[in-house]
Formats: sequence, structure tokens, C-alpha cells
Amino acid sequence: MNVMSSSKTVVCLSVVVLLQLMVLAAEFGTTVYPLYTGEKVALVVAPVDPRSLFRGQYVQLRYDISQVDPAKYEGEYRKLKRGDVVYASLEEKRGLHVLSSLSSQKPTTGLFIRGRVTQRMTWQTQIPVDYGIEAFFASPNRALELEQKYTRRSSDTKAYGEVMLAPNGMAAIVDIKPIGS
Repeated sequence: MNVMSSSKTVVCLSVVVLLQLMVLAAEFGTTVYPLYTGEKVALVVAPVDPRSLFRGQYVQLRYDISQVDPAKYEGEYRKLKRGDVVYASLEEKRGLHVLSSLSSQKPTTGLFIRGRVTQRMTWQTQIPVDYGIEAFFASPNRALELEQKYTRRSSDTKAYGEVMLAPNGMAAIVDIKPIGS
């Protein structure tokens, strides 16, 4: 009886460990998926602040496509709730990708990025959307360089985020570069 109980415990622990490893592998896979399957796009970005005592050296990013004019939304924008999935269709203009429309339906053609509404739409004049690419981690030297070159308080230099878009709209940021490079 004691041996049976012991073997059940080992099996249960093995299953729990395996499930945890599968969750970690899935999380990692969804993070790198756009890097291997994606198409490169350039999105105008405004770095905000590159340091955090708890998260390390990173740049918090705000994109032009993060605040969407309700006229660009294909539907009744006031029905949007926090957490709703939306798809931003992109078009290229002078080497940069800009928003052409926003929809709750996944586009069947063209470039698009998948995002989530960050606030319930009640009184807002813009639709706030996060795309999962709002933080760019960098080495301490690179973070300081980004702060000096691009943050609003230090410069008027404009930048773009080099982003890889997977076919399903998932995105991963690769680099931040000055516009015109």
C-alpha cells in the first residue's frame, strides 16, 4: 500500500511539472513566433522612460497607433470594453506604417496588428489600444542612449520601432531607430 501511494505521488508530481513546463514553453513560443514568421514594419514611436528598479533597463513606448481616432473604427466604438481584441490595419507611407482602420474583425488581407482596448469607451475621445510591444528591454548603455536621443524631455528627434508582425497579427519589437535612417 505504501509503495502504491508513493508511485501515485511521483506520477502526480511528474504531471504537474510537465504541465508547468508546457505552459512556459507555450508562453515563450508565442513571444518569439512573430520574430520567425513575421514581416518587418516600421511604426512611429515615442519612448517615454527607459529605467525601472524592478524591471531593469527598458524603454516604455507609446505608438502613434496606440490612440485611435474613433472615426477609424469600423463599428460602434462606444460598445468597446477594456480587454476587447481589435485589429489595426496598416498601410505604408514614406517608409513608415500608419493606421488605416481599426476593427473587431480580423482582416483577411493586408498587414495588421492585433491589440487590446485598454479602457472602457465612455467619455474618451480616442480609442486606447495596447499591442504587446509597449516595452523594449535594452542593455544599460543602450537604454541611456535611447533616453538621451528620443525621450520627450531630452530631444525632438523622432524614432520608429522596428516590429515583426506574424500572419495572425501578433507582434514583437526588434529595435528602435531614428526616422530617416
